[in-house]
Amino acid sequence: MTDAKEPPEKKVRVDVPKLLYFNFPGKGECIRLAFHYGGIPFEDYRFSSREEFTKMKESGELQFGQVPALVVDGKTLTQSALSSVSWGSGQGCTPKILCSRPM
Repeated sequence: MTDAKEPPEKKVRVDVPKLLYFNFPGKGECIRLAFHYGGIPFEDYRFSSREEFTKMKESGELQFGQVPALVVDGKTLTQSALSSVSWGSGQGCTPKILCSRPM
């Protein structure tokens, strides 16, 4: 149990989902909107260049080489329809619950 008077760097950190997409709306926007609408904190990571995306794709970091992608508890989830429905459905899907479900 953490003490409320502890400095922020000593408090337990809860990881938030990390959305990987380009710096424009496109297919990632529905996921961004679902997170905002649901009040779900997330990291909105936007590639700084096409080369950065290509490097991640070629390294295998992106499942199926696709974006948008969500990184949750070290697992990469792709395909925006699944992600936006899961996050925006209001069915109690949290990152840990979603990752524990069979795909």
